[in-house]
Amino acid sequence: MPELPEVETVKNSLYPIIGKKILSINTSGKKFRIAPPANFGNLLLNKRITDLARRSKYILIHLEDNNILIIHLGMSGKILLNTEPKSNKHNHLEIDLTGDSKLIFNDARRFGLYTVILGSEIAAHPLFKNLGIEPLTPALNPDYLHEIFKNRSAPIKPLLMDASLIVGVGNIYAAESLFRAKISPLRAAKSLNKEEITTLCEMIKLVLLEAIESGGSTLRDYVRSSGDIGYFQHKFMVYGRVGKKCYICEERILNNKMAGRSTFYCPKCQF
Repeated sequence: MPELPEVETVKNSLYPIIGKKILSINTSGKKFRIAPPANFGNLLLNKRITDLARRSKYILIHLEDNNILIIHLGMSGKILLNTEPKSNKHNHLEIDLTGDSKLIFNDARRFGLYTVILGSEIAAHPLFKNLGIEPLTPALNPDYLHEIFKNRSAPIKPLLMDASLIVGVGNIYAAESLFRAKISPLRAAKSLNKEEITTLCEMIKLVLLEAIESGGSTLRDYVRSSGDIGYFQHKFMVYGRVGKKCYICEERILNNKMAGRSTFYCPKCQF
């Protein structure tokens, strides 16, 4: 599933659409987990795009009338700009823009979504109201992590992936951040000391920024809006490397199931 770096990369690649007007909208009519409003097309038609943003794993396309087109990539979704997918069978939203530009939302598995929300209603909307802090803002700091860790006996990794606490970190980036911080994902959250929490906070931000600079991680379906893949997967230290030697100590990387998710770590470097 695309996480923060992938969604941020896609959002950043869409900046050329700012200032363009929506000329036509075509939808597949296929059922999604959240249906767009019945007047979806009318809410977009002839509106100019004024800005782009990301909240958690949602891309927000701001329109001139304060409506916002929301797109979530789900497990396999793609947003393509002036690029056709290998198959248009799974094109669920096609938007023609001025300047001969075309925006496509393609989602084979339909775990994503697209809808329109009034800007003033975003904060209270069910999709957004329970989201945690953004990890690349000052809100993620050692004091915040200390508060959410101090009374929790749960392992550290699932807490990093809890979107009600911190958004967008995901399995890959939790594993890579913990490795760089030299913290075992099996550790109880409340066992971390102040120095470890400070280091972990720094590593989360660093890993996410490096992943964005690399265009995200392409493991299966994810591509940028140009159709190009990301490259951060070539920098993985532990994720997906079970049984392989750690690049630092040459101990074999382990994989434990935790909260139903694969958890990769080095038993020697992380403690």
